[in-house]
Amino acid sequence: MEDSSLPLIQDARRRRRGVLADSEEVSCGVHIVQARRRDRSSAQVKEVQLLRCRRPLVRGRDGTALCSRDVEARAVEAWEVTTKIDSFRGDFAFLSNFYPSSMWYDGRRYKTLEAAYQAQKTLDPVARETIAQAKSPLLAKKLGYAVKLRGGWDSMRVNVMGELVREKFLQNPLLREMLLVTEEVDLEEGNDWCDNYFGVCRCPKCPGSGENWLGRILMVVRAEARAEGANDDALVVPSTHEP
Repeated sequence: MEDSSLPLIQDARRRRRGVLADSEEVSCGVHIVQARRRDRSSAQVKEVQLLRCRRPLVRGRDGTALCSRDVEARAVEAWEVTTKIDSFRGDFAFLSNFYPSSMWYDGRRYKTLEAAYQAQKTLDPVARETIAQAKSPLLAKKLGYAVKLRGGWDSMRVNVMGELVREKFLQNPLLREMLLVTEEVDLEEGNDWCDNYFGVCRCPKCPGSGENWLGRILMVVRAEARAEGANDDALVVPSTHEP
């Protein structure tokens, strides 16, 4: 049975897709947030209650359990003067396809988006499973170079990347919150390995301009997430009294 303390909106969305991220198994319970009790007919706020935070706890690399609320606060402090993110490293490594982000796609679990993307290059189930089990995203990328490409791959790779980026941030709520904190900042996948399709290479051999498809997809997914208005800061509790 799934934990009843999961954030309501995130839980419902993941139930529809049949996926629940590991990081959502335990909620915070430390911070105090407001819950608004509304009248069923008028939707007016009749009462404000204080409840324990129900955001998920996520384990950091050092093993420390953090509430996504704390992570957001740290991110805001670190990024408040940023107008453009032009490299997915350091504080912004979570935007990279190499970042640890366990996700399910097409019935198979991947450790990173990079592995999931490389696996979609082929229709061979054995090759896909080999890539899914790769010990690192770099190894998954190398394995992807060796597969027999499926027909029409070049014309579908942007759409595949778009689907995978959406799933990454849907199935990893902490990363979704961190993406939203970047607000309207331009996202550019700057690199030095001559990828001017999904990013912008700045090595001496390249012109310093590129199509930046990964950055553009991230900004679209960010806008979609913001438009959904999935905000669990306040839990709306329907009134138990009839008007």
